[in-house]
Amino acid sequence: MRTVMRFAVCCLSIVAATTVCRAQAAPTVAGKWTLTSDVSQGGPSTLDIKLDGKKVTGTLAGPSGTFALAGQFEEGTLTFSMDYQGQMTIAFTGKLQPDGSLAGTLDYGQGPANWKAVRVKDSTVE
Repeated sequence: MRTVMRFAVCCLSIVAATTVCRAQAAPTVAGKWTLTSDVSQGGPSTLDIKLDGKKVTGTLAGPSGTFALAGQFEEGTLTFSMDYQGQMTIAFTGKLQPDGSLAGTLDYGQGPANWKAVRVKDSTVE
């Protein structure tokens, strides 16, 4: 009976350790990214994403200024929007790519445009 109990405890420990490792290894969108788009003017922008559960907050800073953003990251899809100088709302949708970048489309009222972001080195927030 003791051997069976030890075996069961050992199996449960392995399952628990594997679950913890998988949870820690989950990719995150939190951190700083260099963002470019088909409609960028004046060069790339810096996307700074903070993640609290599914809730996304942060800023997008570029040649036109720094803008607050809000959205969510759920089931591998990042969505956020920002108010651009009180003139329009720009909505972004994207996903983590196999190469570690973010890519998707943005809508600024004149049809969708592609965007891509690459992580700034050493910027992952945990």
